[in-house]
Amino acid sequence: MHLLAHFKALNHSAYRRKTPLSHTLPQLPPRLLPRTVMPRHFSSTFSRIFLKNKKARKKEQARKRTKAVEEAVNEKQEYLRRVQPFEEHAQRYDAWFERHTHAFTSEILAIKKVYPFHSHSEVPAAVEIGVGTGRFARELGVKLGVEPSRKMAEIASQRGIEVVRGVAEALPFKDACFDLALFIATLCFVFDAEAALSEANRVLKHGGFVLVAFIERESPLGRAYKRKDSPFYAVAHFYTTEEVVSLLKSAGFRNFAFAQTLFETTAEGVETPKEGYGEGSFIVIRAEKA
Repeated sequence: MHLLAHFKALNHSAYRRKTPLSHTLPQLPPRLLPRTVMPRHFSSTFSRIFLKNKKARKKEQARKRTKAVEEAVNEKQEYLRRVQPFEEHAQRYDAWFERHTHAFTSEILAIKKVYPFHSHSEVPAAVEIGVGTGRFARELGVKLGVEPSRKMAEIASQRGIEVVRGVAEALPFKDACFDLALFIATLCFVFDAEAALSEANRVLKHGGFVLVAFIERESPLGRAYKRKDSPFYAVAHFYTTEEVVSLLKSAGFRNFAFAQTLFETTAEGVETPKEGYGEGSFIVIRAEKA
């Protein structure tokens, strides 16, 4: 009785609205609705559009794969171009330190001026990225280094450094495993400085330090190196101090400290380092992982 009254009320309201009763009833679920047959001409058009889009997608995917391969090849060629001088002239590179002992000692003193630890024994875990022939690592008590050049790594190993073959842009270490990472005369030779510093940030523990030492591009020595006919500097990209600071900030570092040395391009003795930058050609920056 109540159901009949309900339908009468619906019918009455539908009549007043001039709306069919079927429009006021609940809709059937999709699985109970009759299947609609697509017209043949519409189906054919739809198929052509679908195939056309599918071909376009495949073409775009092939284009992206080709571009990725080309980029990988170009990166490898650039990497080989940067490493080749050190493979071919490793002994020549290492001999520079024997001929320029005063400059080398001055650089060590500048590094120690902003060194984050008072003694080598206080450094639980440190790595030099781009360890070269191990000259700096040995003087600073760093036992582990990363180096892409096989010939350079062999010389560093002879100096007691444990060398892992690798590149700065993809360090072969897990996250947060070092207290200190060093780039000494390395940043100008890496393929991607921003990626290298970001990798250093990744492998450092919270509160760990990065130490970057480099030749300032606008310094007397930096301008001389850019003009110098050398297989090493031909592949180098020198930075200003402001550019290195900007790269470090982008990589997630803070709390900067600066030291500088090599104030004279033809100094005959060891130079005493100063704080700050803007006078010396060799700049050292210490920064902390945020």
